[in-house]
Amino acid sequence: AEWLATIAGKGQFLVSDESRTLLEDHFLFDSVGEHARVSGGPVSTVHRLTGASVHHGRMNDRADLTALVGRQTELALLEERWHQALDGRGQVAVIVGESGLGKSRLARELSYRAARQAPEGVVEFACFSDHQNSVLYPVIAHLRQELSLQVGQEDPAGTVAALERLLANAGLSLADTMPLILDLLDVSDDERYPPLDLAAPLQKSRTLEALLALLLGGEREEPRLLLIDDFQWADATFRELMELVVDYVRSVPALV
Repeated sequence: AEWLATIAGKGQFLVSDESRTLLEDHFLFDSVGEHARVSGGPVSTVHRLTGASVHHGRMNDRADLTALVGRQTELALLEERWHQALDGRGQVAVIVGESGLGKSRLARELSYRAARQAPEGVVEFACFSDHQNSVLYPVIAHLRQELSLQVGQEDPAGTVAALERLLANAGLSLADTMPLILDLLDVSDDERYPPLDLAAPLQKSRTLEALLALLLGGEREEPRLLLIDDFQWADATFRELMELVVDYVRSVPALV
């Protein structure tokens, strides 16, 4: 680890190629090039950790869940809200409490049970303290996971095709939404989806509307469960999106 410390910049967390292989299911990385472990020695690819993988976040894999103890009342209340959502009466629930009291564990149990009824309907967002100033970071991380994108290893053509499928499956207009989401992901396809010539406030408004439609709108019939972990760390624009979601959710079969 000492040789990595000598090349790491301020605030960077670097790992070797071997370590990246062990950690890539849980974290996202980008390559910072090849470096020699010792002067004149063989080189090795070095990677910079850029964030946690949402897909393998704390609310995902049930295999490592501990027994849920003393939370049956809360779980029953959440399941009641979920069944109301299944009936078309959208619901919003907030789990609050001190750190370590099992909020994420309770949410994971609800996620597991909801997935049995709506296998493609569970969407999870994770917020992090070091991304409070990263605009829409939870959404971008989620979309990158959905599209199987790795930082620094994007295939623009493949990304465009995957995003087209994602938006089309949600019943959304590609002409209206593709330029906005591509810009959000910092991916370009100027020939087919040139950037929109919009003022910044209008670009932001249109993007939030597109994301709202992707999450809850379109032609999707399956109920939706949107889980947001550690919302206290959410950036301001993600909070705006969630305000739109809360206003809209009452008219769709969804629980947030």
